[in-house]
Amino acid sequence: MIISRITLSPFAGIPHLDLSFTDGLNVILGANEAGKSTVFHAPDFCP
Repeated sequence: MIISRITLSPFAGIPHLDLSFTDGLNVILGANEAGKSTVFHAPDFCP
């Protein structure tokens, strides 16, 4: 499965987030407790 877009609104303390991914390598960077792992685990909760 190729994920091209993730929209979280609201999810796990994130009020709203819309990410679009491109072909190739996509990297999510941020400070500690910024929600990087939340974005990584979000597809686990999709039906």
